[in-house]
Amino acid sequence: MSTINSNIVNKEFDYKDKTFLASGKTKTIYKLNKDDQYVLIESNSAITAGDGAKKDILPNKDIYSTTTTVNNFKVLELSGINTHFVKQVEPNAFIAKKCSMIPLEVIVRRLATGSYLKRNTHVTEGTKFNPPLIEFTFKDDVQHDPLVTEQDILEMNLKIGGVQITSKLLSQTRHIATLSFEALERAWQSLDVTLVDFKVEFGITSQGELILADVIDNDSWRIWPKGDKNLMRDKQVYRNLPTALNTPGATPVPQSGPLVNTLSDQQLKMIEDNYAWVATSTEKLVEFTAANLNINNNNNNISGSTSRSNSLPNVPSITTPIQQTQHHHHHHQNQHSNSSVSGYQVQSNQPLVGIIMGSQSDWDTMKLAANTLTTLGVPFETRIVSAHRTPDRLFEYAKTAKSRGLKIVIAGAGGAAHLPGMVAALTPLPVFGVPVQSKALSGVDSLLSIVQMPAGIPVGTVAIGAAGATNAALLAAAVLAPYYHSIELSLDLYRKKQTDAVADIPVDNPTSSHSTTTTTTTPSNATSILSAIHTSTTVSTPSSSSSSSHNSQTTTLPVQPTIISTPTPIRSSVSRSQSPLPSGNGSSIISQEKTPLSTFVLSTYRPSALVLPPGSTIGILGGGQLARMMAIAAAQLGYKTHIFCPENDPSASHVATYTTKSNYNNYSSLDIFARQVDVVTYEFENIMVEPVEYLTKQVAVFPDPKILRTCQDRVLEKTFIQSLDIATAQFQSVESFVDLKSAIEKIGYPAILKSNTMGYDGKGQVKLTDQVDLEQAWKKVTSETSATKAILEQYIEFESEASVIVARALDGAELTFPLVTNKHRNHILRQTIAPAQLPEYIHKQANEIGLKIARSIGLVGIIAVELFVVKNTETGQYSLMVNELAPRPHNSGHWTIEGCVTSQFEQLIRCVCGLPLGSVDFTKRISEAEYIQQQIPPIVMTNLLGQEVNGWEKILQTKGSHLHIYAKGDAKEGRKMEFNVIGPFPIGEREEGLDSLQAYGGIFEIPIGDDTMYPSELGTNGVVGWEKVQSTSGGYLSIDWSDIVDWSFLQQTWGWAIWLWYGYAIGSFTVETSGSYIINCSGTRQYFIQSTANNEVFEFSGDFYGYGTGQQLIQLNQSTIYNLVVRMQSSVRLSQSPNSQFSCSLSSPIENNQLITVLDSETLVSDLVNGELATPFATITIFNNGIYSNSMGSNIINSIDVTIKNNQSSLQIKVEFLGDSNLNILPGQKMALPLAITLDDTVQFNCPFNITLNIESNGDVIGEAIITFNCTEWGNPYLYTFLDYDNTVQYAIAIPPTESCSDGGNETICGVMLATHGAGVEASSPFWMNAIPPQQSLWIILPTGRRSWGYDWESSSRLNVMSSIEYLVNNLPGVPNQLKSQYQVNGEKILFVGHSCGGHGCVSLLSRFGDMAIGGMCAAGFVKLQFYVFYNTRPGFSYIDPSLQGLLMSSIAENDNDLYTSNIVGIPLMVRYGENDTNVNPWHSRRIARMVDEQSNDVSSVTISEVPNSGHWFDGILNDQYVLNWYNKLTENSLSSQPPIPKVITITTHNPSSSGSRANIKILQTLNPSRVAKIQIVQINNENGELVWLLSTQNVRRFGFEPTPVRTQSLPVSVTIDGQPFTTEFLPTTHFTRLDKWLPDWNTTTDTTWSQNERSPLTSGPIRQIFEKPFTIIYGTNTSSESTTDLFEWSSVYISNFFNTYGRGSPNILVDTDFIEPSVCSSNDNYILLGNSFQNLVASKYQSLLPVLFNPDNSFSVGPSSTYSYPGTGILFLAPNPCGQGLILVVSGIDDQGFINALHSIPQRSGVLVPDFMVVGNDIWKGAGGIISTGFWDPNWLVSLDSSYFGFTPF
Repeated sequence: MSTINSNIVNKEFDYKDKTFLASGKTKTIYKLNKDDQYVLIESNSAITAGDGAKKDILPNKDIYSTTTTVNNFKVLELSGINTHFVKQVEPNAFIAKKCSMIPLEVIVRRLATGSYLKRNTHVTEGTKFNPPLIEFTFKDDVQHDPLVTEQDILEMNLKIGGVQITSKLLSQTRHIATLSFEALERAWQSLDVTLVDFKVEFGITSQGELILADVIDNDSWRIWPKGDKNLMRDKQVYRNLPTALNTPGATPVPQSGPLVNTLSDQQLKMIEDNYAWVATSTEKLVEFTAANLNINNNNNNISGSTSRSNSLPNVPSITTPIQQTQHHHHHHQNQHSNSSVSGYQVQSNQPLVGIIMGSQSDWDTMKLAANTLTTLGVPFETRIVSAHRTPDRLFEYAKTAKSRGLKIVIAGAGGAAHLPGMVAALTPLPVFGVPVQSKALSGVDSLLSIVQMPAGIPVGTVAIGAAGATNAALLAAAVLAPYYHSIELSLDLYRKKQTDAVADIPVDNPTSSHSTTTTTTTPSNATSILSAIHTSTTVSTPSSSSSSSHNSQTTTLPVQPTIISTPTPIRSSVSRSQSPLPSGNGSSIISQEKTPLSTFVLSTYRPSALVLPPGSTIGILGGGQLARMMAIAAAQLGYKTHIFCPENDPSASHVATYTTKSNYNNYSSLDIFARQVDVVTYEFENIMVEPVEYLTKQVAVFPDPKILRTCQDRVLEKTFIQSLDIATAQFQSVESFVDLKSAIEKIGYPAILKSNTMGYDGKGQVKLTDQVDLEQAWKKVTSETSATKAILEQYIEFESEASVIVARALDGAELTFPLVTNKHRNHILRQTIAPAQLPEYIHKQANEIGLKIARSIGLVGIIAVELFVVKNTETGQYSLMVNELAPRPHNSGHWTIEGCVTSQFEQLIRCVCGLPLGSVDFTKRISEAEYIQQQIPPIVMTNLLGQEVNGWEKILQTKGSHLHIYAKGDAKEGRKMEFNVIGPFPIGEREEGLDSLQAYGGIFEIPIGDDTMYPSELGTNGVVGWEKVQSTSGGYLSIDWSDIVDWSFLQQTWGWAIWLWYGYAIGSFTVETSGSYIINCSGTRQYFIQSTANNEVFEFSGDFYGYGTGQQLIQLNQSTIYNLVVRMQSSVRLSQSPNSQFSCSLSSPIENNQLITVLDSETLVSDLVNGELATPFATITIFNNGIYSNSMGSNIINSIDVTIKNNQSSLQIKVEFLGDSNLNILPGQKMALPLAITLDDTVQFNCPFNITLNIESNGDVIGEAIITFNCTEWGNPYLYTFLDYDNTVQYAIAIPPTESCSDGGNETICGVMLATHGAGVEASSPFWMNAIPPQQSLWIILPTGRRSWGYDWESSSRLNVMSSIEYLVNNLPGVPNQLKSQYQVNGEKILFVGHSCGGHGCVSLLSRFGDMAIGGMCAAGFVKLQFYVFYNTRPGFSYIDPSLQGLLMSSIAENDNDLYTSNIVGIPLMVRYGENDTNVNPWHSRRIARMVDEQSNDVSSVTISEVPNSGHWFDGILNDQYVLNWYNKLTENSLSSQPPIPKVITITTHNPSSSGSRANIKILQTLNPSRVAKIQIVQINNENGELVWLLSTQNVRRFGFEPTPVRTQSLPVSVTIDGQPFTTEFLPTTHFTRLDKWLPDWNTTTDTTWSQNERSPLTSGPIRQIFEKPFTIIYGTNTSSESTTDLFEWSSVYISNFFNTYGRGSPNILVDTDFIEPSVCSSNDNYILLGNSFQNLVASKYQSLLPVLFNPDNSFSVGPSSTYSYPGTGILFLAPNPCGQGLILVVSGIDDQGFINALHSIPQRSGVLVPDFMVVGNDIWKGAGGIISTGFWDPNWLVSLDSSYFGFTPF
């Protein structure tokens, strides 16, 4: 191996004496005249592109480029790769070894982009190459450096520097280039930057060695911060700028020369900033590499040797010798055989410094020298060498020190302190003496003894104690630094960190949470720095059994110092990053994007070695018994805990500091949670991995989620265990029934079939014998857990089950708890015996297995290893087999709370916080071995199951017992609820009311759990019956009926619509205390509680999508048995399977003073941008618990105010409640309270921060709410809130343009990119916020659509979109005041973008608001809901007349995108999708494209991008270069002027209320409300050359031209309407009308009051439109019975809550007697009236407005001749409000049952088929078959006989 003389780096070069050698575009090379084997490479400030086609001078680029190159070479040298770099001598120049350059560039690619895509058009941008792809180009400017193959190169017969370029040499260049790329890639990853590709060059030295040469600067690579191409910082930014002379200062030149000075000042500044950022960042790359290599070295050098090396790892320098110079190579190898220098690196196995001390007591001081050397990467050894007690050892050590390779000795001694002087007398090596503090004279005697040495015996003496030890190490490193480049780098970094740690100004409390840096107070500054370092520590202290003759220690100590930044005040002062699962031995810790380097604090001075100090907050995922015990253990150590779980009143919340109730996949809640904790762990292994992985990007999570993923997959888990040569049962992976048959042949009978994931407590597993039906077993296992894969395991005849728990700390320390045996009952742990009554060798084997697994999997935390104890019947010997792993506290470890010195729960807290591990000895303070040897009776832990807990008093009377009650609520047998389930029955998408069981009496009348079979076309033999199933311990019940339904066969014909089904699950429960409870069921839309005492039934709405808003109030009585009846229903869109899963939870009894519950997950507040609130609006949501209040006089909350808590007034924050202070919130009602928050702009707020608000009623505080504020900087995405159309506070995400929106005049050139998300995607999720990069001239708005599932971007969602745009345009929220004039936005220039459901929304918005559109990029969207999940399998359609089906479908036709495609003609549209999309089939996008092309008469009007080998979502679908180019081209053409109106276009609408204008025409009213209205425009020129429009109409009654048209360039001077000529008139003054549908007579009218008497866009219906304005629910009290009034009141809450759940709305509820008619009627006055005009005083008041006539007996008439009086008949219908500008919805019935039937027909969601009125009866269980009459009102609020259906009242 060739090496560099170690003196080179310290050599002084006369680089002023130089001779020009060569120059290039960006650098000049000079030969050094006095050192002709070296060259000076000097950068210039030129930046070029296109092989010099354009050129600019970039200020300071020469310095940035040199800095970048030098740092890159340092990274490579630290990584063991030799380069020609020697040293930097000027800011823009460095010395390098002279070499002959090979005329090749080696390109290394990780991702496909740039020129590679042009040459490989079939490859998708971003395709990852693993290993990296290598390409060669030949250096030839004339031919633009052509790409060459290896064969091309060999045929050139190149000979460079006397060395032939051979295949072997090319292989070496590929290898070195790959290693170099990977080293830089790893370093960039530490800054969350993706190294995409780079190019390097090689040379041949005078010794014939291949070496990496030239430069590696910002021109050499592509780097994408955050992996986002649009954030690139490399030279490609310059390349992408246009070369046209359109910028000031551009200089024209002849065509043959380069284009120079192409950049504007702004562009020049941008490019310079990029180069500066890169240069600065590469300094961090060096820091990362140095630290990472030190860490790896520490992990690789834990051994029992008597010396230690903490230097860089033993990686040979990659300097490749050429065969011809092998003699030279051997010469150098021999020359340096005794040197520790290799390519400037320290050899990892050779100590350079000896640390010696006189006794063990000196180690407390001397270990600080060891720590400092470790930090600096200096290898050392430690010995105890006493001058007085072991003089022979002293002489031997000192005399052999030099020959053993030591360079320096550090000797510490106290008292007489003769050791340093004696050593100095015996060795020529420099000796530093450290006076150790003594008891007598505090170390002064030691100091004087060492310093007073006679002449000729020099000892460098330092200060007493800790400071002296640290300084001795620093001096040693300084002596070594000139000879070891890695030590020099580390020393420089150390000093820089030390300097940075000094604050600029003094503060009172430097360790408070508001400080910007954190230090630890210790006796010395060096130790302070060492207290903030990333570490891996294992200490083996001397013992009596040690065989070492020198009492040596083997210690791996702290490494790279890191000063910790703590900008988050609500956290503790220590921030840490997560350690991913390593690929090796588990000891590697890799920093993530949270900080550039891991910042685990490990103070070597404090014995406790704290990483996280007490007072920090530990986040725990899960809220059950294990989390409860973890929280208790944490509190004992002084830590706070924060529980995160979806359950109400979780057990752990009773003892935790904070609790967040949220689903685990609610990423917005996870973001808040991550900001409020310092470390995260979890209590169970079946949690979804993705949210846990998501958290690791923001906070440390232990154990690593990669461990979680391994343990969740049984095949992966057992494969991993077997790879460690640890026994498990034989197994086979099973992915189908065919696989199972093959697997059983290999495993044999008996065997165990288990689901591969999920499954616990015996669920999802079947024992197989030759008598078992394999197919039924397969169906059972997969159905019980909804798994698609399984594992077949050999059946093990074990003697007992056992487990061992292993704890492994951050520093690598590890311990095992005693082995225990376990007994189970019904697959649930019943009893644990500790220690296991097994032979000692089995205990030892268990410990070895546990430790091996923990090390290999990279554990930080605790892991339970579940074992089978197998006895050999022939020998009687025992052996162990691993069954499963659980990376969390284990039920079999509960006994450790009282049975061990340290419990498993405390041990976990110690592990994740970095504390030393506690003792695992028994509380008798004896070890496991001693416990067994003394035959002490074992400890027995018994789990109390079900009702056993009620015997708690008797248990406490047992001597020596300890009782733990988990406070899980009411005891249930076996902890889990058993359900009788029946189903599946067919149902259609959005089919309301259908219930086939009503034909046989209904779910509350038929026998439960009997053998009766009920017809269902989904079941085998056409029938289904009852089954018994049990919920999981988490309360979930999941079922898909695959044991009785062949879904695959049915799907072949019907598609996934056949997966839709419903069924019922019935379980029983009791409560121990009478009172009010909150019940919450998620995953269902409807459920009931039935009292078996009186058969009373209470109905509730469920939280189907898991928003966390399903709270319902119920009164329960002690000892009464209640049936929980859950209507299960699958959702194809939700699960994309026939599976349905629900869970229900019941709170503890509500306390008498607990008037409200605050729903934390519903809190909204805008971000702070540059320290200022983007918008003032905020909201908190409360739930009325129904508790009587003396001050209120009832349980109705009728007064609300919100104030800031008094003790926070110093925050200078003002809060105002924006709602009506006299509102009514009924018991069980949820209400979102709108707020305005004002922050004092003179106060600097450190984010995130919290404020606490008092919620008051009638002057009393009835609750508190916490609002968390988050900060961001201008230019980043941010959240802004606004008042939506119904005055509720909603939010959207804004992403500002990258450039100013002002063109210097009055024109606003920035438009809007409106991006609609897919179903279930939260607008604020990082996934969606990062889906589209910032645009140059477009604001990006990410609206919510009200909810993540929303209304399919229809109805309320569509209005929400328009509100978000309007607020941005009018207020520019979040834009700093000084920039507002530059970032104005034109809201009528919108590029619509969306994906999936958002793709549907994209087409919908584009086709309804075409005049606002500059284009659309709609990805993977469905045409309409009834094509996505087909409506044609609806059972209800089988009962009805085809004409009725047409009317019903007409009620949602306004949302059919194919119907509106004519409006898209003339607007640029791209449809994009993956060719393998199985979610939204490509058919949908293709159909939209075809229809737009056909109506454009242009085969290519739509751009179709069908991406091969891609599915529904793929990286780049919205942001790859192809799409970005399309965006850019579109905005270049359209922002100045929008797309022109086509010569021929047809305007289409089905409902004027949901359509804007197209071609400046707005259709205001239709003749027939259920049919499509169209206007065809043909543009011609008259004889005067003037523009005239010929209009032909269909079903249009009124239309007009918009008064402020967007496209003024195409307006006609006159129009001809169905042959009648008119001049062009404008709204609102004039419009065109045709009042008689039978006569084609058009007129102009100036009547602006017509909408007060006729239906207009404000009142056009259908019934769903009632929710599209603010509305009030008013229930009647003038009823014949109190029960009817109660029903109306309950129904008010029912309506209010479902609108809150699905649309985050909050209507007010009034009693009819409290209604006060507004003094001024407006379009915002919508009402829902419950009860007819004889039951509801408001309905009576407005009887003249109602198109339905009511009679005193509650009968009613619709139309001229239809009267309804049959019991069970109900009606719901629209009517105008008093001024005709708003709507009234009346819900009534002949009797209570009729009212309920009508109530259930209100459309809660989009896609529900309800026209303007509907009469229903008791046959509503037939779905549409229960509709008696329905239809639409005509323009005059009369029955439209053409658009209505009147059937017969059923018998």
